[in-house]
Amino acid sequence: MNRRFHFLFVRFAFISSLLLVGASTLSNEVAAEDLIQRMKSTTLERLGRELVQSGALDDFESTDHLNWYVVKSDGAAALLSNEGKQISLRFFVQKKLPLSKINSWNARKNARAYIDEDGDTFLADNLIIEGGVDKDCVKRWILSYVSELTEFIEYVE
Repeated sequence: MNRRFHFLFVRFAFISSLLLVGASTLSNEVAAEDLIQRMKSTTLERLGRELVQSGALDDFESTDHLNWYVVKSDGAAALLSNEGKQISLRFFVQKKLPLSKINSWNARKNARAYIDEDGDTFLADNLIIEGGVDKDCVKRWILSYVSELTEFIEYVE
């Protein structure tokens, strides 16, 4: 339990530092050429590798399906899909959850839990790229999802 607490504390501190760095750059305008209007696979793969090298993610790997990636952190694996104008993260929950538990989660968090037409539960989030985002925004979004995913896994256990 102590190791888990230490891991979560370190992850929280890392994410907080990224958010602070990001907030400090908000006052500076980002050059239009630095904004991502459509996510390229090479850009997303580079950002994923940077997050792995920094220790923020355990792994970021491509799949056999074009523009799909597996994001691994803290023993969990989420599927990231790149649709160009938006990127999405999804995690399949291997147990059925009552709607009341899903609604309670959704009232408090950004990443949304939902039940699909087959009755399977997922945790999902999307980042719209169209209109322009910078690379740090994409990294912060991935880390925010991973942080909520860790909480969600504990929540459903």
